[in-house]
Amino acid sequence: MKTFFAFFLGFLFTFQLFAADIVKNGEALAEIIIPEKPLPVEKYAAQELAVHLEKISGAKLPICSSPSGKPVEIRLGRAAKMPRIAFHANEGIIRIFGNQINIAGNDGDGSPLSFSTSAGTLFAVYDLLEKEFGVRWLWPGELGTLILKKDSLSVADGVRPVKTLINSSTWRIQRGVKNWSSEKVARNFINERIIWLRRHRFTSVENLSYGHAFTWYKKLYGKNHPEYFNLLPDNTRRSDPNYFSGNDHLVSMCVTNPGLVRQIVDNWKKNPDSIINLNENDTPGKCVCPDCLAADQSNDPNRLERAAKKYFANDKNWFRELGSLSERYAKFYLAVQKEADKINPDNKIIGCIYANYFEFPEKTALNDRIIMRFCPPIMYPWTSEKIALFKRLWKGWRKSGVQLMHRPNYTLDGHNFPLMYYNEFAECFDFAIDNGLYASDMDSLTSVFGVNGITLYVIAAKHSQGRNKTVKELEDDYFAAFGNAGSAMQKFVKVMTGATQKYRDGGSDAIEGGVYTNFYTYAGKIFTPQVMKAGFDAIDEAEKLAGNDELILKRIDFVRKGLTDCDLILKVQAGFEKYQKTGEADIFVKYLKQLNGFRSQNEHLCYADQNTLISLESRNWPRHLIMLGDNSFELKNWEIRFDPEQKGIDEKWFSAADDKSAWQSISTDSPWEKQAIGLEWEKKHGKHFKGFGWYRCNFELKNVNPDQQMKLTFGAIDGAAEIWLNGNKIHSREFPYKGDLNSWRLPFDVDITGKLVPGSNFLVVRVEKHLGVSGIWRPVFISCGSVEAPSLNAKFKSNVQIGKINFHTGKFPLEITAVSRGEKRAYGGVWGRLVRSEKVTPKVMYEFKVTFSTDNPQVTFEPWLRSSADPGLNKGNINLKATALPGQKKTLTARILPDTGQCTIFLNITQAPGKITIHDVKLYPLSVINK
Repeated sequence: MKTFFAFFLGFLFTFQLFAADIVKNGEALAEIIIPEKPLPVEKYAAQELAVHLEKISGAKLPICSSPSGKPVEIRLGRAAKMPRIAFHANEGIIRIFGNQINIAGNDGDGSPLSFSTSAGTLFAVYDLLEKEFGVRWLWPGELGTLILKKDSLSVADGVRPVKTLINSSTWRIQRGVKNWSSEKVARNFINERIIWLRRHRFTSVENLSYGHAFTWYKKLYGKNHPEYFNLLPDNTRRSDPNYFSGNDHLVSMCVTNPGLVRQIVDNWKKNPDSIINLNENDTPGKCVCPDCLAADQSNDPNRLERAAKKYFANDKNWFRELGSLSERYAKFYLAVQKEADKINPDNKIIGCIYANYFEFPEKTALNDRIIMRFCPPIMYPWTSEKIALFKRLWKGWRKSGVQLMHRPNYTLDGHNFPLMYYNEFAECFDFAIDNGLYASDMDSLTSVFGVNGITLYVIAAKHSQGRNKTVKELEDDYFAAFGNAGSAMQKFVKVMTGATQKYRDGGSDAIEGGVYTNFYTYAGKIFTPQVMKAGFDAIDEAEKLAGNDELILKRIDFVRKGLTDCDLILKVQAGFEKYQKTGEADIFVKYLKQLNGFRSQNEHLCYADQNTLISLESRNWPRHLIMLGDNSFELKNWEIRFDPEQKGIDEKWFSAADDKSAWQSISTDSPWEKQAIGLEWEKKHGKHFKGFGWYRCNFELKNVNPDQQMKLTFGAIDGAAEIWLNGNKIHSREFPYKGDLNSWRLPFDVDITGKLVPGSNFLVVRVEKHLGVSGIWRPVFISCGSVEAPSLNAKFKSNVQIGKINFHTGKFPLEITAVSRGEKRAYGGVWGRLVRSEKVTPKVMYEFKVTFSTDNPQVTFEPWLRSSADPGLNKGNINLKATALPGQKKTLTARILPDTGQCTIFLNITQAPGKITIHDVKLYPLSVINK
């Protein structure tokens, strides 16, 4: 490496001070030269350079494989006129001398957007664009690219080495598209986000993004080697039944067991050049065997007694009484390393600093062949105490001898809200840089670019710039993108920063102390109505300051869209809380529809990752309520019966004749394991019961229209399900449904049109228990939809009340034309109508539908229905009213409950001369469920 830098310095001190003109007065004086058969990285680097220089100057630089006579040559990659240099991955060099600009680096032959491809030439181009021409990539896409316009561009002679700040830097992203309205928009967003990360030099040529190492060990070795796994206080070696219902993927290991050490090395030696992954499963350490307890070297003689007491009391945090387990895990790493040295003495190990092994070991020395993923126990709210904890732990682990990898979860915080923690992040990250930062792998990029772009920009820029850019300089970059409105956007950030720092609650008993998965459920405590108003006021002020600058206005609107999304989330959550208390879902559904509509209309702006937002919101919000028809009812009075012997099919439990005494009441708002009946069952049969739970429900229908569309809407079923209606199997749903591991929390519909009967109906659902919890855990609804009914007979009678009215009747479309006003002032001097009567059944719900259009927006269409003996407006007598734009078709719908055997329909024209065209009229009975 010393020779490498000596080479640079040798060139640097031989140069005279000249400048190469790339563009002058908008004219391109340079061309970009790449090899005749360029590597993908070289070709992409040329495109990125050309595109950005054109945005800056307006001049389009040609890309070619041989010079065409331009005064200045910009040579990229292997086309550069430079000695061959042995670069490390992603390293490069910029050498400018006279009319030659040479940019080269270590380039792989893979995709330039793949983090695993070395991209030295591309990263050198980005370095040039940032440092020489002031380009900034604030958020993904063209709108987020800050360009300083100049019609002339030149660069001074010199040599500059280019290298990444750290060996490996990744920021994990969600790539799902299913929750976007447009898959095309979603895929464009995903691609733009990758480009943005690449421009900030994120790379994983040295892949250190390892997951949990022992997820499948229980399945592979649980039967023959139970000694590999934690010994719990009840003397069993299994996954903790108090932790995610005993999921085998979350069992912790008995890390002092020599057989486990040999098994790990035996598995690794099939690929002895790879890193040995020793990341514990996503759980605290829980083994209480004598060897593990001894390895802790604890001075607390009563810790096991306290832990066991809490364990038997079903306290899921019982493990905390064991204290720090870092010493046992440190010994575990060394034991594996010693065994692996027999095969490859240059092996590397990767482990995790997390849970109850986050404290650094003080009695066991480690070494730099051990890479530790530092996942600090820190989530929002940030405090000075947490920052001090970060620094103490980082310094202590570094002193133990290991290489340290920055692997936090705190970038998951905030949902779609302006949670401003970039100053606190930068303080911790800078400290890590100063104290041996080896790599960075963050989980995850929430992509709230609209409302919190400044935080994400600071985090990204720190990974490429490190100590070279202060937070103040990065803030200046961000606010510069808003031109004259920058001061107002500073106010916006100040308001949200104040709100972020003011709130100091929100912690939970999660390992990191945060509730990022459900952040939106308590965001209203931070982003109060006063805070939100102040935020919108700042945005309003920014728009005024921006004047007519279209680009600035678009950027301000980008932020506004993000904040509007937040505002709607707060309203939906308030409606949800009301629904939880009262069972009334109207406000929740109203704002959820508004939120969905807003996102559908604006998602193309890519202000946030819709898939991430909706996936998290679906953990709590019963989104399926907006799937329901207008005439929908929740099915209640559910019962359950467990079937460990799987005899329910043979005994026809799906039949109404089944033994009623064997069933017990249950609700459908949580899994059965979280309800009294499920807990009681587990006490008798154990938490690892495998088999089926049968749900059933009776409901009554007053009347049934076989032509009416009917459906069952299940909020969510956790587990495979089979569904019977009135003794007939109507649906099967496997788990995972069509391979989707998230299908346990998704709503779905089952069509039951024509399958219902008047009177009693009997619904049965058999749910198969799998890992974790199971059952129908969100409410089930029956929805009465539309009816494929024919239009009424078109033989309406005409009637003129005021003015001159002409009619066309006999067949659809019908027409009512008001030629002129009358002398009477009522109804605007216009009132004519078509009238006819239909036979109806008293006390049966009917739906009325009429589709119309007009040629004059001043004309009013007023359908009236009269089916009650009481002359006033009521459930059987209703009035409708509507206008329409010329040529626009509108459909009016209403429901009546007649108390006589006849309904008279009046189709009125009022208010102004003009023509109403009536395309069809329908009146039909609805299926109605008893409440």
